[in-house]
Amino acid sequence: MLVHERGRGPLMVADVTYQFAPAAASPSQARALACAWADGLTPDAMVALELVVSELVTNAVRHGAGEVTMTLTRID
Repeated sequence: MLVHERGRGPLMVADVTYQFAPAAASPSQARALACAWADGLTPDAMVALELVVSELVTNAVRHGAGEVTMTLTRID
């Protein structure tokens, strides 16, 4: 999908959605999938991605009900 922002050229936008069971292994699976999908990020950005994914999926598993859905969007 191509989008255009004022003052910038065309940007590439990519989305991916994963679903996880409400299980203890889900945060680890989510981190691994997010890092594989986001290949090419700087090391600092990758650490931040792992932390955010881990926290959000862990909270969803602990405090939510049912499956956990994670959607990642990358704009280049």
